[in-house]
Amino acid sequence: MRTVLLLLGIAVAFGAAAAWQSNKVAALEAERARAQAIRDGELAQTESGEVLAGWAVVTIGRPSGRVPAQFDRAPLDPAPLEDESVEPEPESGAESLTPLETPLPEYLDDYELIVEAGQSLSSIAREHYGQANESMLAVLAAYNAMSSPDALSVGQRLHLPPLDVLIGQ
Repeated sequence: MRTVLLLLGIAVAFGAAAAWQSNKVAALEAERARAQAIRDGELAQTESGEVLAGWAVVTIGRPSGRVPAQFDRAPLDPAPLEDESVEPEPESGAESLTPLETPLPEYLDDYELIVEAGQSLSSIAREHYGQANESMLAVLAAYNAMSSPDALSVGQRLHLPPLDVLIGQ
């Protein structure tokens, strides 16, 4: 009887080892196929995982800290009409349009962040701007009227200007 139980125990252990090995081999083959697809350009590796070739990933809600050149705004300078002596008559029933009275701001407003537990100025700068060197932290602390980069507290409102504004300080 002991021999039968011993043989049964060995058979169960062998079966478990064989099942584990087949699962491990299948996982390695899938990883190899994924790596081959990335190398061949069928898949692209992104922060949020892989996407099919030709597809894109859009991250919403994570500000870059940069204002692209096409969005830089200068004060509006209305273009003069070709012949200023003759004003076009409004269409019947249409209201006359008035020009924009206030110019658009030169830059978009600062991004405002409320500091949560576990955040530091360097982690916030790294996430928002993609870098966190000492001089940037000093300028960011000064921009927010902080005595030092370490003087950050939970619940504090932190203003994060566009990178161009911050560097221009």
